[in-house]
Amino acid sequence: MNIVIILIVVVAVVTLLNRSNYVAGGSEQLARMEKDLEDVKKTAEEIKNKLDEI
Repeated sequence: MNIVIILIVVVAVVTLLNRSNYVAGGSEQLARMEKDLEDVKKTAEEIKNKLDEI
């Protein structure tokens, strides 16, 4: 079950990277990517907690 959560997180991060057209060296883009990654981590944790409740 943890493998499914990890795969969801990986797919989400790759999708976010592709959509943001990430270019190395841009501090603003890096900050946005870090924020997006934190959001993905929070979402994955929420999904994990809900699955644990079930």
